[in-house]
Amino acid sequence: MMPIDLVKKSEQVTFILEKKGVSNAPTMRVCAALDVSGSMDDEIRDGSLQKAVDQLGGVAIVFDDNNEIDVWTFNTRSSYIGTWTPADHEVFVKKNRIGAGGGTSYAPFINAIVDKMFPAAGTVARELVSETKGFMGFGKK
Repeated sequence: MMPIDLVKKSEQVTFILEKKGVSNAPTMRVCAALDVSGSMDDEIRDGSLQKAVDQLGGVAIVFDDNNEIDVWTFNTRSSYIGTWTPADHEVFVKKNRIGAGGGTSYAPFINAIVDKMFPAAGTVARELVSETKGFMGFGKK
């Protein structure tokens, strides 16, 4: 049985979709990349990151065929953490010992997600990322 709070979150997602005229939500895989750079330390400690993951859990219940979220963390590197399920409501961050540290780099987690979720497109996406400079095309590679 799902926690009542999680049921309410999924009902909110359904309500918003119905308001927009979407009566049957498409089935898709839901994934998340969680920033665990040093600047996120306060948000991890005060539970904000856990609340964000649980909010996304409401989305997963509506869209994902098995009610899961594939989760990566990133700072200067990217790590696949595994899947969030309704059983992880309110405990995912603590259970997986997610902590903050380091800088922020977007390319590693984007590549990791593309490689896992869209393996056939991985080569094309990797070429696009390696051809651009830094974040949003600015700075160093």
